[in-house]
Amino acid sequence: MGFLIIFVLSLCYILFGLRTTSAANFYVTSYGAKGDGNTDDSKAFLKAWADVCKDKSQDPTLIIPSGKTFLLSPMTLSGPCNFPRVHI
Repeated sequence: MGFLIIFVLSLCYILFGLRTTSAANFYVTSYGAKGDGNTDDSKAFLKAWADVCKDKSQDPTLIIPSGKTFLLSPMTLSGPCNFPRVHI
């Protein structure tokens, strides 16, 4: 009986676990954004956004850390992106 329960739970994990794609996080600081309030971080934001849009994981997230001041020029973050929903 115990083997049957473990088998069924393992099967459920495999079937439902493979369908779920983990979300990817893209940190603007990993793309060179300083967040010092003096450096123009626009290029880093645009590079990070481009990778977010190209990503094939479910619900990619653009991470902008709190506690920093990012200097940005006017820009447009546009697609098309692989997923209709992107978190910022």
